[in-house]
Amino acid sequence: MAVDHLIVEQMGSRHLDDVLVIEKQAYSTPWSSNSFKNEIYNPYSIALAAVLDGKVVGYILANYRFHEGHILNVTVHPEHTRKGIGTHLMKLVLEMLRQRRCTVAYLEVRASNQDARRIYKKLGFYEAGRRKAYYIDPFEDAVLMTAEL
Repeated sequence: MAVDHLIVEQMGSRHLDDVLVIEKQAYSTPWSSNSFKNEIYNPYSIALAAVLDGKVVGYILANYRFHEGHILNVTVHPEHTRKGIGTHLMKLVLEMLRQRRCTVAYLEVRASNQDARRIYKKLGFYEAGRRKAYYIDPFEDAVLMTAEL
């Protein structure tokens, strides 16, 4: 399993080129370099890169305020999906949010992304509502998911 040899480190500008390549492969409306930088340098954010054999294969970004954590982006390179990398990153960030005294975490996921929704449920998230037309290209509702920490 890929997680055995995975190195998870604080995301920094040195990871951005790899991250942006993955982001553009994974999403029709990818985050910009500036969006990533805003989170990397935000003192209330957690930004982690999963590195395998010297190459970024996944990443996760979350931020927190008071008792709430928000998972902003969790993405794994298409060639490395279904190896437990995304789940590993989620578990790490949820523990980091607990350490920062967060009592709840939430995220949005495309309504059609059944695989991700299934993983989030296994991690303790439940569906708390919908955000109509949250995503564009294509337009789609987001399912708002929440987990008690």
